[in-house]
Amino acid sequence: MNKEQQIKIFLNTNEKLAKLLESKGNDYADTDRLINFKTLQKLCETLQVDVKTLEGVHMYYILLKIQRICNLTFNNKTAMNESTADSIDDLINYCHLMKCSLIEKAGSSENLDITD
Repeated sequence: MNKEQQIKIFLNTNEKLAKLLESKGNDYADTDRLINFKTLQKLCETLQVDVKTLEGVHMYYILLKIQRICNLTFNNKTAMNESTADSIDDLINYCHLMKCSLIEKAGSSENLDITD
């Protein structure tokens, strides 16, 4: 790869990333483009979510999806990259995955009301 090819790839990638940043940013925020990070940090702190644990990582992703659904639902936004229904499906899957992790951690399904 020569210098010109490298620069072309770099510029094309940055152009795509700028469009994605603009589009996804509109799904998640308005004026303060970092508001979701700030809000999620406060949520994790308030709920004492420890992201150094497996359960904490699961909860982080669950809260992230809830936050996205709230943004789309209560701020009258039209999703540009992932529909509200897709976000709800993701949330359901994240909850299922957390349940699987808790079952695996417990070593059985007895305490989680799981039937064969």
